Amino acid sequence: QVKKEVNIDIPLELIDIYKALDNKPKSINEIAIKTGIPISEINYKLMILEIDNKIKELPGQLFIRKDDG
Repeated sequence: QVKKEVNIDIPLELIDIYKALDNKPKSINEIAIKTGIPISEINYKLMILEIDNKIKELPGQLFIRKDDG
């Protein structure tokens, strides 16, 4: 059993949003339901994660994690 450890520098206040994402596109509403974080706060945090090149926005305001290599 091999567990892949991903060593990514994500600020603590953004980690819940990052963990809610994977390689399946998710909407802001899906992220809000999964995390319990208000949509206005999610929008801000998604923008920061995108600027930091940790996630990618797809057409239709869907979000995925960037491939770690």
